[in-house]
Amino acid sequence: MASYLETLLADRERVRQALQALIEEEAAAVRTLREQLAASTRRLDQLIVRLTVYRAVFGPASSQALDLQTAIEDAGKPHGQLQAELAQRERVLQALQEALARVEQGGRLDPAGGPNDRRRAPAADAPVE
Repeated sequence: MASYLETLLADRERVRQALQALIEEEAAAVRTLREQLAASTRRLDQLIVRLTVYRAVFGPASSQALDLQTAIEDAGKPHGQLQAELAQRERVLQALQEALARVEQGGRLDPAGGPNDRRRAPAADAPVE
């Protein structure tokens, strides 16, 4: 009796459709993250320019400058997280696109492993009834 994974991998069209859907989802997530990162970048730019002006007007040790510096540090943390998440999502998107290209060229979904590779998806190896 074939496992679900073996049955799926044997059906190139199902694999292709699944990959296309995943690529669309991942591409949408990447677009959203890029938009969020652009907004975060604009905000940080504004804060840093404001800090530069505050330092010139009030002095680098002024409470206004120090408060703004704290705000910049606080805004920088989510900015860094957005950058990391975007980089990860872009890697996943690229891997999905490469997998689709392999499948469309008649290759395997995962040339490194096969349906008997138990490390990949153990729950997917349940017998198909």
